[in-house]
Amino acid sequence: DKVITVDSNGVRWLHTGDLGYIDADGFIFYSGRIKRIYATAGIDGTTINKIFPQRIEECIESNGIVERCGVIVVPDKIRVNAPVAYVMLKTGSEGTEADLKELWKLIKDELPDHLWPRSVHILESMPMTQTGKIDYRALEKLAEETKGSNG
Repeated sequence: DKVITVDSNGVRWLHTGDLGYIDADGFIFYSGRIKRIYATAGIDGTTINKIFPQRIEECIESNGIVERCGVIVVPDKIRVNAPVAYVMLKTGSEGTEADLKELWKLIKDELPDHLWPRSVHILESMPMTQTGKIDYRALEKLAEETKGSNG
């Protein structure tokens, strides 16, 4: 009953938890998951914003050395919630200090400050689900195990 509803016009709707839109030509575009939207305060701790982890992931993945990025959100005393990024580098990339500086420059140039990750962690491999998607629960567990680390 929660997944399939009928509106006032008798049209049945399937609520998947996905976000998207339909363009003028009728094409459907996927843009994220409702469950992956979080409230946060800005860096200053006052303004209220939303964190869209997928937007952060897409920004970080646009860097030439990053193969895959997974962003989770952790509790934060000032910001309420703060993003934490986990990245897997492309084969042959070393993740040098210069590479990380370039990655942080990209983040700060392309994203508003409330989307800046608290930290970026480099992983040798990204945890994946059986269906081939990033295993965000595994990343959350990793964050809990390494609590306090600034990676």
